[in-house]
Amino acid sequence: MPQLFDRLKKALSALTPERTPAQALLERLRERVLAQGSLALNDETPERAQLLAADGTWQAEVLVEAVRQLGERSVLTQFNWWWWSLPRLVNALLAKKPPLTSAQATELLRHARDAELMRALSLGHLLQAVERVEPREPALLEALGRFDAAAKKTLKDKEYRKLAARIQPMLGLKPEMTLESGGPFGELVLASASETWRELFQLGFAVTGARPSAKWQAQARAVVEKLGHETFVTQARAWLAAGPVAGATGKDVHVPEADVPFHRALVFAAGAVQAAPLAGGIAEFALACFRKIPNRGPVGQASGNACLWALGEVGLDGVGQLGLLKMRVKYTVALRLIEKALADAAARAGLSPADLEEIGVPTFDLEVPPAPGLAHVELVNGTEVKVVAPKGSPELKALKRRAKDIEAMLGAQRLRLERLYLTGRSWPYETWRSRLLEHPLLAGMVQRLVWQADGVPFLGARGAAGGEVTLWHPLDGAPLGFTVPEHAPFKQVDRETFTMPEGADRTQQFAGRRIKQHQFAALCRERGWQFRLQGEFDSMNNAVLVLPQWGLTAELEVAPPHATGTSSMGIYLEVETGDVVLQRDREVPARVVSEVLRDVALFAGE
Repeated sequence: MPQLFDRLKKALSALTPERTPAQALLERLRERVLAQGSLALNDETPERAQLLAADGTWQAEVLVEAVRQLGERSVLTQFNWWWWSLPRLVNALLAKKPPLTSAQATELLRHARDAELMRALSLGHLLQAVERVEPREPALLEALGRFDAAAKKTLKDKEYRKLAARIQPMLGLKPEMTLESGGPFGELVLASASETWRELFQLGFAVTGARPSAKWQAQARAVVEKLGHETFVTQARAWLAAGPVAGATGKDVHVPEADVPFHRALVFAAGAVQAAPLAGGIAEFALACFRKIPNRGPVGQASGNACLWALGEVGLDGVGQLGLLKMRVKYTVALRLIEKALADAAARAGLSPADLEEIGVPTFDLEVPPAPGLAHVELVNGTEVKVVAPKGSPELKALKRRAKDIEAMLGAQRLRLERLYLTGRSWPYETWRSRLLEHPLLAGMVQRLVWQADGVPFLGARGAAGGEVTLWHPLDGAPLGFTVPEHAPFKQVDRETFTMPEGADRTQQFAGRRIKQHQFAALCRERGWQFRLQGEFDSMNNAVLVLPQWGLTAELEVAPPHATGTSSMGIYLEVETGDVVLQRDREVPARVVSEVLRDVALFAGE
């Protein structure tokens, strides 16, 4: 009976005309949802859109009122569309990070202790809002302690540990050191981790996503300072070398979810302290994470994503490794994150992504002549990698690994130089000379190519007097008055050229070619075209190349041919090419059109 009277009292109080503006807004939203009988609180709802674009103080008032209503909802009325829609609105408001007073934060935590509400709300965003409250009054700290106790009872152990790492510092407590890995990497590191290392790994449970907050980075830097930078680098390098699934038998093993916080803590800390010596180890770790297990996806996408952020933070060494990963990684989501990491690093340096990528090409210490008799790696004719070391040398394994990295980077840079035809990139002569001609890794390729300065061709090895330098193309019309050496890094002087029919933006000259789809997708990825594999249950899509600097979009029509087989995942084994369509808003150089069509000819097997 007392519960019935309490419900009646609440119902009567809700009927009183003295409603706050926040209550009035929620009432209008409630009427809209119930009238439509669906989850109608989407981005197109005018009131919702206005609220999410409003002042943070107003958002905070509505947020607190919405959580209060959720916490005090009647059992008899909770099963309708409104009580399904309201938590979504609350989470959208929390994501906006509205400024809370200590009293408002206390109210939110008091209601969030409800077990059902705790599972519906974004608790990470809620704690972020509480962390920003200053000063924290005693009532807020008491509510935070009660929330902590409720979370420990309600949530799974792993979920609670993530929250506890954020709650306990706010309560003035040291984060709990009860780390349990549940995965091979965690088992490896905890077997020898000191208390300070455990403190760092504990931070891994307080961060999610592909990048840490500024506050998290400050905490990580403080822990690394206690460890000592040299100690951190030495031990981190050894753990990274073990790989994301350390000690696992067999290659096709996914990263256990329990190990992701350990990975994040290690690589995020490396990024936070800009540990450039770890760039190579982080890149190899990322490559292992993005290796695709057939029919099951990448080994560890979340851990790999964390590595990309770290590489973007550690300076030019990391930028060079990102450039290498861009050519070696096949996972589409990872490629987008690599581009973002490069763009962010360029913005911090005040450079364009292209400039930063050029400056960040690693030298692999090739500019340092080896002492006589010492084992080393060298470039033969500027393009072939050779390991010089006696058999059985203790350095042989490390040198072979370094040689493999050099070969991979040479392949990536060879393709980048060839794609200069599409980018139209040029340099003042002195810049070209310092970045390309005199670069220890690039010099061998650059010297064997034909360039032009202010339209006058010259061989890279001979240099020029000055001017603006671009890569020479057969369609440029400038005749060569010299002999070109053999073994150019790619076909140049006798390069195939193509043209579109005069006045046309569509051609059928490559239509009707039946090609292997997976091989075609790999070539598209290598040449910068966008294409998704077509399957029995996928909508059809074409291969597209976007060149915004020329106002040009090229599209190759692609469709499954008749009577083609499929893989075990329902992906067509073959596809058939159609027309090539060019959309352009201005005149495009002939060399650019030719290179686009040359790509298509390569796809079609010509």
